Amino acid sequence: MIQDVRHIFFSTNVNCTNKRTNDNHIDVNLPNGGQMTSSASANANIQHLSEKGTSARLFDEMNVNLLSVGQLCDD
Repeated sequence: MIQDVRHIFFSTNVNCTNKRTNDNHIDVNLPNGGQMTSSASANANIQHLSEKGTSARLFDEMNVNLLSVGQLCDD
C-alpha cells in the first residue's frame, strides 16, 4: 500500500522533464509482498505548475502512472 499519497509515481518510460538520479531511494511495499525501489525522479510534463507541484518518483516496475491530486491541487 502506498502511504505517501502526496507523491506522483511514474514508470521510467513516461514523457517527463528534468530526469535525474537520487541518492535517497524510496521503497514501496506491494500487496503481493514484493517491493519496488525508485532511485530516480523527474517532473511531470504539466504546464502552468511549479517544479515542486510536478515532482515525481520513477519506478522501473510500474506499468501505470499514479498522480497525486492533492499534490497538484496544493500547487
